[in-house]
Amino acid sequence: MTKKWERVGRYLEKYADALVFDQFQEGFLKREKIDMFMRQVPVPMRLEDVVSFHTQKGLDVMRVAQNMIRVLGINPSFSYAQSYLRYIRMYFNENIAEAVVKDGEQRAREGNVEEALIYFRAALVMAPQQKNALFDYGLACRQLAEQDSDDEAYRGAMKADSIETFEELAGAHPDFAPTYYYLGYIYLNMGLYTKAQLTFRLFLQLSEPRNGGNLPEKGEAAKGVGSDFGIDDATLSEQRKEICQRLEQLTEPVKIEGGINHILAGRPEVGLSILEPYVDGPYDTWWPLHYYLGQACVSTGCIDEAILRFRRVLQLNPSHAETMNELAEIYEAKGDAVMGEKYRNKIELVKEK
Repeated sequence: MTKKWERVGRYLEKYADALVFDQFQEGFLKREKIDMFMRQVPVPMRLEDVVSFHTQKGLDVMRVAQNMIRVLGINPSFSYAQSYLRYIRMYFNENIAEAVVKDGEQRAREGNVEEALIYFRAALVMAPQQKNALFDYGLACRQLAEQDSDDEAYRGAMKADSIETFEELAGAHPDFAPTYYYLGYIYLNMGLYTKAQLTFRLFLQLSEPRNGGNLPEKGEAAKGVGSDFGIDDATLSEQRKEICQRLEQLTEPVKIEGGINHILAGRPEVGLSILEPYVDGPYDTWWPLHYYLGQACVSTGCIDEAILRFRRVLQLNPSHAETMNELAEIYEAKGDAVMGEKYRNKIELVKEK
């Protein structure tokens, strides 16, 4: 998960600004028997903790752990992460990761979804395959990726982590039905229609009420971060009905994707026979259809038809550089240097934007 930590972590570093660091005194280290792993280790605290930390009583163990948890969530690769983990595990039982997830859920319910990421990440440092932490982290990243923001890098990082996390969750907990509801939409939005179809079918299979053992227990899953984190029968029924409708809508896109795959696999005639009937229908406005038809036409020597298809692509997607390159190569092969240069120049204009 290193890339995941780095990808989103840069956007969480601002939460470390409120922390300062000090060290436990030698007497405290020996009294608590933590000198072997906490000597000269910087202890995080908030400004309001400093006075209490230096009193005879010292800072409350819970408060110290909470501050360490924030550091772990902000930067799981922090130099003293392992020392922090040993400290936390010494004072708290194996349920600490679950408690940290609940803290994150509370932040999300309060509208602080970005801050909630810190807790979900910290829980995953403690328990890398913790189901709730993975699910909540994937949902939170998805929510942040879909927010209205001009920062494309930010939304891209959140989207990438969401995809990676849900796929990781599917691998770690393959019978957890809610995963496939969200994964299906991820693949659908990526244009992977066959994969989305298979994933949605798996969701329906695993969420079948009579298919015992595959549904989350109350408190384990949510329709969205910040909800009551329980899936009731009404919500499940609504989601199943929704996915059944999606599967009906996917029938034709899956066939089109199959035709495209034939073209990419070097079987242009087969791909043409599948895709050509869609040209005069509702999918005529879908530019990838014409792009791959154009490629198939080039492969089968139907150059004039290829030009028509590629021009149609540019009507629908005027800045598609790959199509411009296809047209430039066609005209250059035909000896039409003027038209070839025209599309080469257009490519440069697109690159400059």
